[in-house]
Amino acid sequence: MWCLIIGLVGAKVGFYQARMLERANAFGLAIVGLILVVLPSMNSVTVTMFVADLPLILLIVALSIAGLVGGGYIGSKLFRWDPRKGIPVALTATFGFPGDYLICEEISRSEASGEVPKQVIMEEILSPMLIGGFTSVTIASVVIASIVMATL
Repeated sequence: MWCLIIGLVGAKVGFYQARMLERANAFGLAIVGLILVVLPSMNSVTVTMFVADLPLILLIVALSIAGLVGGGYIGSKLFRWDPRKGIPVALTATFGFPGDYLICEEISRSEASGEVPKQVIMEEILSPMLIGGFTSVTIASVVIASIVMATL
């Protein structure tokens, strides 16, 4: 959370320049690096483990998505926001970064007719999606860690 706050304050006061990684032509490299950090955690998964756990995983995913869609709809109505925008922001908890960014990029590329409309769409959806995903994953991690620590 501190990183998010520092980033937002730094951007607002002009300490950070806009789109630094893109201007340095390093954004794609940073995304690949983030994906590569996740891959080693899957080294111990075997095909047998994957097949044995697949039904439970699919059930958990289905229940989670149903809960997020319901919560996103209710939250959108409470805060007078369009549910077509609020539900995807709630669903960012399932993807995390960089998945959220890649989804926003794909949506803006497939829905826009040119470069200017693509930027408009990207600017409209990117911030809520990234902030929603970052905060939901961070808050969930803190809650889960608190529960786990209490059981030790």
